[in-house]
Amino acid sequence: MKIYIFADLEGITGVRCRGHVLKDQPEYPEGCGFMAGDVNACIEGCFLGGADEVIIRDGHGSGINLDPATVDPRARLIQGATPGVRYAEFEGTDALILLGYHAMAGTPGALLEHTYSSKAYQNLWLNGIRAGEVMIDAAIAAEHGVPVIMVSGDDKTRAETAKVLPTVPFCQVKSSSGLEQSESLAQEKAHALITAMTAGAVKRHHEFKPFTVHYPVTLRIEMIERCQREGLTGVKYPDPTDCRIYEKSADNLEKLFYELL
Repeated sequence: MKIYIFADLEGITGVRCRGHVLKDQPEYPEGCGFMAGDVNACIEGCFLGGADEVIIRDGHGSGINLDPATVDPRARLIQGATPGVRYAEFEGTDALILLGYHAMAGTPGALLEHTYSSKAYQNLWLNGIRAGEVMIDAAIAAEHGVPVIMVSGDDKTRAETAKVLPTVPFCQVKSSSGLEQSESLAQEKAHALITAMTAGAVKRHHEFKPFTVHYPVTLRIEMIERCQREGLTGVKYPDPTDCRIYEKSADNLEKLFYELL
């Protein structure tokens, strides 16, 4: 059984400020250490649940946040850019875990809320539904026939996940009340919870189904600043008075995602 863990950083246990997620800030190494703790707890749970193979995708920013020396050697770690591919080496994967996720841009009271880029994108819609990273990433995984079996993060991400993936277990490691305001579980307690919930989800991975996506799929994007997308074939502006909002439809979401974002 092959389990794939896509790890972000904002929803990791203990991460509580911009400094923990930005490479040029003094708090960043601490944030990366927190990330390794959650990742290793999740790896442990995967093997306890019966996994034969575990892949960790370092998914925050440039994809180079984890020190390989701090990651459980039983798992394979994928880092760096993988142009056009959201889940490198995804073939043969039985289930996906979204670890350390955060709420979509604009979510009231959410810790470090954004959707892929806090500097570039204000809103995304998938087939007319306002979407965050949980929905988009679950939909891309579904194109490969892979279900999400667990998500972790804060309480605001839990509420978002419940709407998108109502049957998928959510491991809440902290609660938030503002962009840089949160209360996290103690590391030991959070890691024990991640391990236990991961093991349980992996044991029953066959009960989960891939996220349902209807095709052709339409991805609509609202930029924070005005954009010029006339050079992209098939791009439409649903509101002719607002050049910051554009959309395109296609038969493959993953390709569309990398074309438009």
